[in-house]
Amino acid sequence: MIELIFAPILPVLVFPPLAFIPSVVFLVYFYRYRPRVNRPTMLALLLPAVLWMVYGVYEIRMFFWSQTVTAPIRIDLLLIVPVLDLLLAIGIVGCMAARRAP
Repeated sequence: MIELIFAPILPVLVFPPLAFIPSVVFLVYFYRYRPRVNRPTMLALLLPAVLWMVYGVYEIRMFFWSQTVTAPIRIDLLLIVPVLDLLLAIGIVGCMAARRAP
C-alpha cells in the first residue's frame, strides 16, 4: 500500500527537476482553457501548479542537502507525499474538466 502512495514521487526523488513537469502541464491547461472554464476549475489547475512548483524548488534544495550528510532520513516525505498525490489528482480532474468545458 505504501509503495502505491510513493510511486508518483520516486522519480522526483532521484531527479528533482521532474517535479516541474506536473506544474508545467497544469499551467498550460490553465492558460489554454482559462477563458472557457469556471472559477473552481481554474483553481483546480492553478493551485496544484503552484504547489508542485514550490515542491520542485524544495526538492532540489533537499537533494543538494542529502549529498552533504551521511544517511539522510526524509521524514518530511511522510507528510508531503500524500498532499502531492492529492494535488496531482485534483490537477488531473481539473484538466479533464477544462477539456470538457464548452
